[in-house]
Amino acid sequence: MLHAYEFALYHMDGGDGVTMYVGPTRSGDPLLEIGVATRWGMRVIIHAMPLRNRYTR
Repeated sequence: MLHAYEFALYHMDGGDGVTMYVGPTRSGDPLLEIGVATRWGMRVIIHAMPLRNRYTR
């Protein structure tokens, strides 16, 4: 998860204060979608799963 977040290819608004990041796993396959929200003054990963069509460009 951290690798996909740190090396994200792009990001977009996911609604409800969540930013969705799309990035590779360490092996590069598959791409992951990572949902990040700011809570308590820090970024928190609240969602992670293989990339769905909803978040492809």
